Amino acid sequence: MIKYALPLNRKPIYKYPAPFSLKNALHEIIDYRDFWFYLAVKWIKIKYDESYLGFLWVLINPILIAAFYAWVFGFVLGNTKGNFPYFLIVYAGFIVWQFFRDCFLEMGESFLREPAVLKRANFPKLIIPLSLLSVKMIEFLISLVLVILLCGFYGVIDQIKWGLFLTSILSMVLFTAGLSMLAAPLFVLYRDIKHAARFIIPYVLYTLPVLFSPENAPASIHTFWLYNPLASGILLFRAALFNEPLEKQLLIVFLSLSVILFLSGLFIFNKVEKKMIDLI
Repeated sequence: MIKYALPLNRKPIYKYPAPFSLKNALHEIIDYRDFWFYLAVKWIKIKYDESYLGFLWVLINPILIAAFYAWVFGFVLGNTKGNFPYFLIVYAGFIVWQFFRDCFLEMGESFLREPAVLKRANFPKLIIPLSLLSVKMIEFLISLVLVILLCGFYGVIDQIKWGLFLTSILSMVLFTAGLSMLAAPLFVLYRDIKHAARFIIPYVLYTLPVLFSPENAPASIHTFWLYNPLASGILLFRAALFNEPLEKQLLIVFLSLSVILFLSGLFIFNKVEKKMIDLI
């Protein structure tokens, strides 16, 4: 159980339930930033404290999985056409997918992790999912550094469009955070959704432009990807990293959708916060 007390020189300012506004939400998070940091460190310790390699698993896990997929879909099935090393293509797409998958499942279940604290402590409950998001962002950024190093190793770093690269990362973070905050109430209100999500989400990987290059995919798959926001986000990331052709419409739509989802997630999470606490 989490034990946390506010500093003596700081009075609790959180009024439960608080009226939602971006300004209020930002002020509350800043005032409780110590608790945010405490929770983020706690999640990291729970995941890595008892392992010998610790945080190195952030790099080892996706590398091993990407290497396996690259061997199966590349060497065995012969899906290696393209101007870039197939392992690099798979690894780059997989870390974006992994960030989404981990955030969606863990932020979605965030209210089920510490029910006693949520009921007894007086703090902005949004800090719970945001602390999990911050941990996943750290892991994602470490993986991104390795992607850039691999691009340098393979001699293709000059192909990176840095402006689009940063835009794609920001868009994916907003999209993932917003969708995860929208999922969190559903995971609490309908527990079956949590179990169904854990079963279905891993198979979503095979519907995304991770294991297949866009130039090798049939036209029907291209159409599906354009109407799949997650696939659009990965296509945007690939376009930035591998200088692949990109429709401006896709960039505008995905960026707009990401902002809308993020703001909607904040608003709805705040609206149903009390009901979620009553049900856990």
